[in-house]
Amino acid sequence: MKKSAEPKLKRKRPDKDGEKRKTKKPKKVDNVQTGKEQNREPAENELVESKMTTGEEYSNPSANDEMRSVENFDLTSKTAMALKNKGFEKLFPIQAATLDIIRGGNDVIARAKTGSGKTLAFVIPVIDGLAKQMSEKRPRYKSIQVVALAPTRELANQVARDFEFLAEAHGLETLCVYGGTSFGPQCNALRAGVDVVIATPGRLIDHIERGTISLSDVKYFVLDEADEMLSMGFKEEVEKILEKAQSDRQTLLFSATVPKWVKELANKYLKPQHKTVDLVGDSANRTNKDITHLAISCPWHARGDTLGDLVKVHAGTFGKSLVFTDTKKEANELAEDPKLVALGSAVLHGDIPQGQRETTLEKYRDGRTKCLIATDVAARGLDIDGVDLVVQTHPPMNYDTYIHRSGRTGRAGKKGVCVTFYTIKEECAVRVLEHKTGVKLKRVGPPQPRDVVKAAATDATRFLENLHEDNIESFLDAARELMKSSGRDAEELLAAALAHMTGQTAKMKTRSILSCMENNVAIIVTQSDREFDGPRAGWQLVRRCFPSVQSSARGMTVCADKKSAIFDVPEDCVQMIKNAENLPKGVFFKVADELPELESRDMDLREAESQLREKKSFMFGKRTGNGNGKGGFGGRGGGNGYSSGGGRYGNSNGGGDSWRGRSNGARAAGGNGGHKRF
Repeated sequence: MKKSAEPKLKRKRPDKDGEKRKTKKPKKVDNVQTGKEQNREPAENELVESKMTTGEEYSNPSANDEMRSVENFDLTSKTAMALKNKGFEKLFPIQAATLDIIRGGNDVIARAKTGSGKTLAFVIPVIDGLAKQMSEKRPRYKSIQVVALAPTRELANQVARDFEFLAEAHGLETLCVYGGTSFGPQCNALRAGVDVVIATPGRLIDHIERGTISLSDVKYFVLDEADEMLSMGFKEEVEKILEKAQSDRQTLLFSATVPKWVKELANKYLKPQHKTVDLVGDSANRTNKDITHLAISCPWHARGDTLGDLVKVHAGTFGKSLVFTDTKKEANELAEDPKLVALGSAVLHGDIPQGQRETTLEKYRDGRTKCLIATDVAARGLDIDGVDLVVQTHPPMNYDTYIHRSGRTGRAGKKGVCVTFYTIKEECAVRVLEHKTGVKLKRVGPPQPRDVVKAAATDATRFLENLHEDNIESFLDAARELMKSSGRDAEELLAAALAHMTGQTAKMKTRSILSCMENNVAIIVTQSDREFDGPRAGWQLVRRCFPSVQSSARGMTVCADKKSAIFDVPEDCVQMIKNAENLPKGVFFKVADELPELESRDMDLREAESQLREKKSFMFGKRTGNGNGKGGFGGRGGGNGYSSGGGRYGNSNGGGDSWRGRSNGARAAGGNGGHKRF
């Protein structure tokens, strides 16, 4: 409920992304509940796993497909027609679960997995309910009836599109406002009168302070991706906006995860009898079941080539790929990789001007751009059809980030693949990531040449199906002459044509299934009479059987069965190993066709988390009382907002955005010295 006091709104200056704000972050608390830690209070940005109460019993709504038909809901004819024109014959489970509850006038917290149709879950009942409330004769100057708040510009635009197609059916006006764009056109539209405003927090506060937006008549207040508001530093802005909105509003909080702050927000600003709809519950895996989760051990210098092969295999010419990097610098470097440039890549991050960002997204949305390389500015709100592949160049250290990144694929019932790259040093991060998210990442090798060729052939056949008959006839004479002169049969000639169409004209380079290294091949050595007690035993066998190979081999790793080990050799050594004779009894060498299950390092979860904490401490800095931080990015200021960094990334003063050298100065007093790499 609204408080009587209305504090003056204070703006913080935007950073380069235009919308992010820094708020004082909570103290980092370890997530593992062991020993004395079991009774601790959850950290503010930690997912609360206690079972949520539900206002309406809606267990397994996906089992009642027929009950979710649009015709079974009491929607206005215009709403039903608009949905059908968009191809919606049935509502998604979250939409069906919340529709009647919202139309009943209840405040709602709704939790559903990313990609499950959360946006339309509030758009449909809000617009349909608003249309029923409004008379046919509406005044020219209308007051704002609906405010929907989104954390990013991209998400605000997406929400606006979903509002628009239903609002237009009822003659309702919508407006999307966000930073980085001119105030003039927005103010003109507001003066003309709008019914629905979709906004980012910063720009909404700007309009409230200018007096161009009033929340006094708002009937519906929607907070989309409520959990992301906290991680992006919008906590204070959201609460101040809610203070300004009229008390007799209906408030809807939609989110994929429910951190502690979202629950506190609900208790403070939602009506006491508010309803909760939770379609995630206590399930261990909080991601979409239609997503296949893979992990590939890949050194940084091989990631461009490996990414190119992944895109070809999992997305191809007709699909879309989305690559997440932790920094803008990394995104720019990958976007310039020749293999990704050839595939039609584009880059998206906070330093890209807003107009260019919107153009890039539009090209990606309509398929002119096939591979988008982005920072987390794209992690939310990209409800784009046909994203077949998501790749993360590092395991994210914020575990909800993985949920939202992976959720860009496998949407609306379609299948998708999420691949996470990691190095040996990041193995502990993968272990902890699996524990926190409940997702088991399958360790696999990079795509092999046969996989790339197979995917290319599939794409080529789709091209052939779309050729016009007149074009085929024009090439018949040349085809007949080629069959006579080449000495090859029709199948071989067609195969050669397909290879040329897909650019597979040169001999394909090999890539190790173990290390992703080009011109290397992974070899498995097996001994039937004993187990490998470690990599040293494998190296002894290699030295004994192939003395000339031992110096160029690398990466010996024992397999999970301990009867085998796998290692890399240069491609020119493979034939010698295949032709080897007089091997010791019970010893066999073969080329690895797929990555076997490897022996996990003797490291329990507590040790993995301990290593990860040490890594975070080095990278992000440690807080101290005098403001001196240790670590790669300068640390966080303790008392006066200043910090001096140590470690290999050099010194930082004030913890700004600089990776190396001095940053742009101190943040606010007692402020945030450090800056995360993501």
